[in-house]
Amino acid sequence: MRMRRILSTAAALGFTGVALAGCGGNSKRDDASATTAANSGTTLTLVAKNIAFDQSTLTAAAGDSVTFVIKNEDNTEHNLTIADLKVDKDAEAGKSATQTVTNLKPGTYQYHCEYHPAQMNGTLTVS
Repeated sequence: MRMRRILSTAAALGFTGVALAGCGGNSKRDDASATTAANSGTTLTLVAKNIAFDQSTLTAAAGDSVTFVIKNEDNTEHNLTIADLKVDKDAEAGKSATQTVTNLKPGTYQYHCEYHPAQMNGTLTVS
């Protein structure tokens, strides 16, 4: 009788372990899918240094989700403004700032630093 109870308990624990392992496996797969979905899209980075952006032209695909990053390597505050996309991010000296825009429409968009517009500007082309 004691041996049956031990075998029954062992069988029950084994079944529970298999059931839990199955749940854990699905959870990991779901997490990986969520990470892939969250990481889809494009990141466009502008470096601000010496009162200038490192690029004066950017491109992106229509319909994309784009994360704009302004990386400030200067000792003064800079900004990334793309008025038609409602992007307006300040980056303190030595800091970075990001803003994401979803479902970009085709077109040409002007960008600039609101503090230094004559020196820091460019064009984003979405096609």
